[in-house]
Amino acid sequence: MSADGESDLTGALLELVRKSVGPDVPIVGTLDLHANITERMLQYADLLVGYHACPHLDSFETGQRAAAGLRQMIEENVRPVTYSRKLPKITIRSPASPLDCTVGWRSWNATPTCCRPACIWPCPGSTSPTLAGL
Repeated sequence: MSADGESDLTGALLELVRKSVGPDVPIVGTLDLHANITERMLQYADLLVGYHACPHLDSFETGQRAAAGLRQMIEENVRPVTYSRKLPKITIRSPASPLDCTVGWRSWNATPTCCRPACIWPCPGSTSPTLAGL
């Protein structure tokens, strides 16, 4: 998401929220499978939870995972460690869905915890300068 004069609107919003609530209040958000995640978003959010299905049939479950993460942060006074890794562009030319990569993650995701990996496919045509470092 962007606006005139701001190439990272989500990151800017998270930064404004963080400056308003301070470092001790957890900030949690949900992202769909084609989110363009920026360093700024990772810096100002405590937890970003990604959808696992396309089409977005798991919005309720994604919200549950986000709420579980928020609850865990409040009750146990913990903060997740954020890790992001940019992978080379992958082009799939087969009848299989590009989202088949998430199948292998399901066994890892079987444990009842909020802090699980998500396979995010950013929009490949984005020209945002904030995405260059990710």
